[in-house]
Amino acid sequence: MAPPAGWAPAIRAPLPGSVVGAAVVLLVMGVLTGLMGALLLLSGSIYEQLPDSTFNGLDPSQVDQIRNVSRAFVTGFGIVALVFALAHLASGVGVFRRASWARIVGMVLSGLGVLFAGLILVVTLIAAMGGMPVTNVGGSNLTPEQMEQAMRAGAIIGVVIFGVGFLAYLFTLVALIRNGRAFD
Repeated sequence: MAPPAGWAPAIRAPLPGSVVGAAVVLLVMGVLTGLMGALLLLSGSIYEQLPDSTFNGLDPSQVDQIRNVSRAFVTGFGIVALVFALAHLASGVGVFRRASWARIVGMVLSGLGVLFAGLILVVTLIAAMGGMPVTNVGGSNLTPEQMEQAMRAGAIIGVVIFGVGFLAYLFTLVALIRNGRAFD
């Protein structure tokens, strides 16, 4: 059956560049979160390999309890991270397909990302700027000053990582809020 005379299919406007960017951010964050989740799940095996000497002053039953709680905690975080990774990936693909549900999921994930990355960014900034008490450097062959410098360098790296994440999520949130007309 032929379409009626004068009928033409609706031509969609191209996706705005900011929406494409938001979809890419969601996909990249999904991959990174998935890698983190997989790493957390795989790290559960490390607890059995830690020597008992790392738990100074504890009896073997206490060491076993610490290992079990730590393994459960890390495994739980790994599973949550994998769920969030799948939500990021699904939302990123859905945004490319102009699905309204994907926009909403992307906004929720981005809002949570802004809150989470912002909170950690503030804490890390405080740690990088303030004094870092070093009470025990035993066995590391580092002076307290060297240990403090190493800790400050790690905090600065954390500021950069969480700062980039914060800005990426903020960009995604704004892009998805402002471009609702681009979705079905």
